[in-house]
Amino acid sequence: MRNLCEKTGSLCSEDVHNEFEEGIPITIIYDWKDNGLDISDAEHNFGLIADYESAKLRLIKPAYFAIYNIVRMLYGYAVKTTLLRMVSS
Repeated sequence: MRNLCEKTGSLCSEDVHNEFEEGIPITIIYDWKDNGLDISDAEHNFGLIADYESAKLRLIKPAYFAIYNIVRMLYGYAVKTTLLRMVSS
């Protein structure tokens, strides 16, 4: 589960970074908290926050910190131009 969380964090921060470079002004996160407790069900584990209602506990996942850090790093920056590469076959 830890590797999945780390991979998700990496992918989330890459998405935010790529959208920033493309000039997309907003990033939509599919699910801010988990929908269930079954760790084998991917649909239950998309959230940035693990929500254990029965234990009244919320656990911040690595993906949340990844997004937080990339947004904090990019704060105040703007993309002036983009580089387009032509690939010839």
